[in-house]
Amino acid sequence: MIALGKDGASFNYWLEPLAAASILAAGALAVLFASRPRLALAGAATVFLVIAPSAASAAESARRGAALVEAERPAVEWAVQAARAAPGEVLSEDLAITALAGKPLAFEYVIFSILWNDGLWDEGRLLADLESGRYPRLILLGDDDPLAGNCLCMPPPVWEALRAHYRKVDRVGRYVLYEFAGSYTAEHADKVGDPALVDELEQ
Repeated sequence: MIALGKDGASFNYWLEPLAAASILAAGALAVLFASRPRLALAGAATVFLVIAPSAASAAESARRGAALVEAERPAVEWAVQAARAAPGEVLSEDLAITALAGKPLAFEYVIFSILWNDGLWDEGRLLADLESGRYPRLILLGDDDPLAGNCLCMPPPVWEALRAHYRKVDRVGRYVLYEFAGSYTAEHADKVGDPALVDELEQ
């Protein structure tokens, strides 16, 4: 139960205590059934009546979630293909896109934002990577052009670096694709398939 109050806790943190509570309740009802079966049956019926509305609500939420996933499937497949085709690593607000594309997971904005706010993470390395072109493509979530506005979901220095070095090229559904618009360093220019650029940078 202590874990419920920590930074980053979400509804999924209820799963462990609920699982333990279910096992304990089942054990208690089994013991009670052996000695006082009527009371045990009454208790089981009461528990069922209490949880039935919540179970129905959960089932409806699951149905709506499945419908939403199916509706977003074309956009998700497009985003995965855009990430997979990138000549190098990719930054994506939705890490599922990065994982499905077979790319390394470089930056999880929620966790690193919490660490940055607490002074436990230095963004300098990431800013240098953004400026050098290590990530040729960036995928954000939004209705039009997320980088055109302000964002409280990432550390401000990271957001400003994204705005400075990336330009929007396409959007499907809520997935917005950006490409690096800065000057590649020799280390990363070869990944985008431009030998002339590599030679120019190495001179």
